[in-house]
Amino acid sequence: MHAHGSESRIGPGMQMYGTINEARGAFNGREGAGNHYGTVASFFTYWNGPNWSVGQWNEIDVEIVPSVQAQGKQPFSTNIIYGDGHNGKREEQSYKDFGHDWTKYHIYEIEWTPDYIRWTIDGKEVRKSWAGDSAGVRFTNKQQHIMMNFWTPTWDSWGHGRNDYDMPWYVYYDWVEIYSYDHSSKNFHLKWRDDFNGNNLAGVDGSKWQVSDNWTFESNASTFVKNHVYIWDGAMCLKMAKSHYAEHDESLTEETFD
Repeated sequence: MHAHGSESRIGPGMQMYGTINEARGAFNGREGAGNHYGTVASFFTYWNGPNWSVGQWNEIDVEIVPSVQAQGKQPFSTNIIYGDGHNGKREEQSYKDFGHDWTKYHIYEIEWTPDYIRWTIDGKEVRKSWAGDSAGVRFTNKQQHIMMNFWTPTWDSWGHGRNDYDMPWYVYYDWVEIYSYDHSSKNFHLKWRDDFNGNNLAGVDGSKWQVSDNWTFESNASTFVKNHVYIWDGAMCLKMAKSHYAEHDESLTEETFD
């Protein structure tokens, strides 16, 4: 699994990831995200090789995108991104209205099977894509990582309205569960869970997670830095700060999640 916290031209964010070793399963976590325009808080799966290429892309997304509220959209984005088998990738993206305060803790879940991909919030289904209707479901078949990050898009529809005057900002993950999928019984079986227990400012479990450091990707104004990923009050914290924040800031009082 991966997690990413970053530092950027705008401010640092973070990313982290963990290995699933499953080609299909169920992945859920309890996440609390802020309402900061120009940012994305995510929970997603991603294949990164071996022999990675754009044409083989596999990714399933849950993303909180506050800036799209300015366009009259709900900030909850679901997506399947998959390669076209050649040199390109395609997306099946949809915003979903989940009718409650996304700045509080909620349980986000992805179920991924050969027959469908399903998204739920607090146990309520918000989207289900079937293989018969979705090329994304049919072509999403590679072993993936579970990943979380907090970052700053450079394109206007997702990056609009960002104002860093009150940074640092935080996203919290209370716990994460990983389930394998039994193709015979068509049931899910819990493989492991991380409750992010530990002392405040401690690092995450290195046997489960890898944390990106001094890295970014195209269309991201942030640089991910390792020391912006840590335990706080029994949750994993992803911190975003202006680039002059070099160390942990212990005044984590801006946002609380119930």
